[in-house]
Parts: sequence; structure tokens; C-alpha cells
Amino acid sequence: MTRLKINKLTWDTIGHEEIKRIFSKQISTANLAQAYLFLGEKDLGKYHLAHDLARIIFCFYYHQINKLSSSEIPCGRCPHCSALVKKIHPDLTIVEKEPDKKYITIDQVAQLQSRLSLKSVFSGFKVAIIKEAFWLNKEAGNRLLKILEEPYPNTLIILTSDTLSKLLPTVISRCQILRFAPFTQAAALNYLKNKKLSQEKNSLIYSLTKGKQNLINNYFSDEVKLKIDADLLADSLKIFPQTKTGDCKLFYFENLIRSSENYNKKLELVNRLIDNWQLFLRDIQISLIDQTADYYFTDYQQTIVELSKLTDINKIQAMQKNILKLKSCFSYNPDINNIFYNIFFNLRLTFNI
Repeated sequence: MTRLKINKLTWDTIGHEEIKRIFSKQISTANLAQAYLFLGEKDLGKYHLAHDLARIIFCFYYHQINKLSSSEIPCGRCPHCSALVKKIHPDLTIVEKEPDKKYITIDQVAQLQSRLSLKSVFSGFKVAIIKEAFWLNKEAGNRLLKILEEPYPNTLIILTSDTLSKLLPTVISRCQILRFAPFTQAAALNYLKNKKLSQEKNSLIYSLTKGKQNLINNYFSDEVKLKIDADLLADSLKIFPQTKTGDCKLFYFENLIRSSENYNKKLELVNRLIDNWQLFLRDIQISLIDQTADYYFTDYQQTIVELSKLTDINKIQAMQKNILKLKSCFSYNPDINNIFYNIFFNLRLTFNI
């Protein structure tokens, strides 16, 4: 790409300001890499930003080729913007694991290679997004490596992944890695504030999503899910007597788990209860170290401080390790109740309750 003066790049993605700043500079100085790896845990908006970047690049290149000016990119009016809205852009290829397959297959990567080898239909530039690239099997990964080793001109490849461990080291080495993190509390609450929700609902959504963009957006469109998940959060914290929901005995959680429809639903429920406990422990650990730090559970800040007085940092860290060890048992031990009881009683012992 040659340079084009840009008045403003408009990103649809929320947060990740440093990553957007990097791309804004690379686009404006014609210094894009051939391949990027967007790395970070699930629901952080990696794919959303990859698609956002494709919108900007296509629109940018269209204005560049046609020597057109625009007050902002993407403009929302050009053929590229229209095609992307309609999800029919011929120069954008999305590769992801098919529902009936165990992996992203070599055939899918071969089809990608074939498309990238063709002349661009619209813009002179092509973009490929490999969503959840950790699903690439070894053969598909090796085929992708050949594409990365001999890249096609005016082509950008973006991989998104939750982990490095399942990707070929040779594939990783040929990508520029950009690491994604959850929103800070301040950034998330500022974004939620702009949605004109109540302060109570803002705090609740942040507690439920832990600053993950995809989850935040889901709650805007699904009030029923928000209510169900808010109730589950309140239920999970009933194990702590100092919370405003009150103390809770084992039989309460037994009844809650028993209400699940089947084994998979029961496992999902137990995992979510334990996830909330882990985050509550994280907040208590932060309280023991620095009470001015951000909490996940902002509505329970006073409770967190009170509970921190009942334990110490060594007990909290030991309990966190114990939970991780016991959670790993779910992969090979079908006895959900026994694992849950173990975590339940050890957690209460951590606080002498």
C-alpha cells in the first residue's frame, strides 16, 4: 500500500485501544504485516476486531486506488462497505471449524489458498480470517504454513486463538502476535454508561462479563439471559455468610444442581458456580494486597473486605490451586457431586465458616 491521508479511522470494536492505535499507524504508513495472530481468552472481541480491520482496509484501499478523499474510514457508502454489510464481499474469506467436523481441515485451507491465489475482485486487496485457529489439525496447519512462507501480494491473514499451545510453532513464528485483554473496570463502565443503563445494571453486567466485549453485547439484546445469570451469580455467592444474599447450607446447592435437566446441564451449572467462587477469591486476594484495586464484584466490595479479615493470602492461594486441580477432574471423572462437595467444604474452611 502507498500512503493515503486519513482524517479519521472509525472502529466499531469497543476497547483494545492500543491494538487499534497500532493498526491505525501501520495502515497510514503502509506498514501492515502479512499475518497477525490475535491471542486472548474467549469472548474478548478478537474476531470482531479482525472483521472491523477488514472493513477499514477494504474501504481505505478503495479510496486510495480511486484517489478519493473521505472524512472517515470506513465511509459506509462505497461498494466495499455495502458488500460487507450484506456479507457478500468477494475478497474476504472466513475459515472456521464446520459444525460436523472435529477440526479445521486441510481441504478448507486448500480452498483458502486457491482463493488467495486469484486476482482481487473488488479492491486489489484480500483478507482472510481464520477463526479459532487452534482447531487447525496438523495437516491443515502445515498447509497454512506454506501460505505464510510464500505470501500472496496485497493479502492479509488474521488468525484468532484462545491459546498458543495448539498452534504449530512455525505458524506462530510467521505471525505478528497481538494480545487481547478484558476491558478494565473503568473502560467497561464508561462504555456501559454511554448505553444509558442504570448504574445498578452497569455494575451487574460488568460483574457477569468480567470486561469481555462479546458477553457485554449479548446482555444488551437478551434481558432474559441477564436476569437468569444475575440470579445465578446471587445464588453462587450465598455460600458466604457475609454477603447480602445471606448464608447458605449445602442442601441449597444440592437442590439447585438437582434441578438441571441432564448431565451436561449439571456440569455447566457447577462450572459456572465454581467460576464465580474463583473470581470472588480473586477479589478477596486483591483486598488483602491492595484495597484500592479494581474488583470484579463491585457491588460486594464491603463484603470482600470483611471476608478478607477471616483468612490470609496463603489460604486463598492454596484454595485457588485446589479448585484448579479439582476442576481438572471433570474431564475424566463423571462424579460431579463428589468434586463439587470437595470444593464446597474446602471453600468454607478457608474462611472458617
